[in-house]
Amino acid sequence: MLVLRCTQKVIKAAGLTTSDIAPPQTLGYLGAWYCNIVSIRGSYCLFFTHETTLYSHALLNIKKQTVRDITSAFRESLKHNLLFEGFNSVTLTNYLQHNEKCVFTKTCSRRVLGSMNDLVHMLAGYLEEQPLIGEQTLLRIIQQVNTTPMSMLDMNSGIHAMRRLLMKVAV
Repeated sequence: MLVLRCTQKVIKAAGLTTSDIAPPQTLGYLGAWYCNIVSIRGSYCLFFTHETTLYSHALLNIKKQTVRDITSAFRESLKHNLLFEGFNSVTLTNYLQHNEKCVFTKTCSRRVLGSMNDLVHMLAGYLEEQPLIGEQTLLRIIQQVNTTPMSMLDMNSGIHAMRRLLMKVAV
C-alpha cells in the first residue's frame, strides 16, 4: 500500500476530506512518502520525499488537475526518476504493484519535513544555476539533489538509501 503523508496545502489543493485521511500511524509498503506543494521559480511544484531514504522527486509547474490526480502523478514521476537513476524496470514494476492502493495521511515527522525543506531549497538553487531545457535537465538536477549527503542518513545520500531499500523487491 502506498502511503502519501500530505501537508495541509496538499490536502486542501487535492480536495481531500476528513474521511479521506487515514490515521498518521498508517504504514506503507517499504515506508511512506511525504508530499508538499512548494513555490519554485514563481510556479507551484509537487515535491515528494521518501520518509526513510529521503529520496526525492518533483513535478514542476503543476496544474490543479495534477494535484487532484496526485496518485497517478506520483507514480509517473517516481517511475521516470528511478528509471533515469538506472533502476531495473522489473524492480520498479514490483514496487509499484505492491503500492497499488493509495492511502492519504497527515505528516507526522518534523525531522522529515525539515530535511524535505532542505532538499526543496537545493532544488531551487540548482534550478537558478541551470536553465531548464526539457525533462532530461530536470531529471539530472533531481539526481544531483539525491546524491547530497544528509545528516538524517548518517551522511549517506537518498539514492544510496533507496537502492538498499529497493533491493528488497529486486528480481
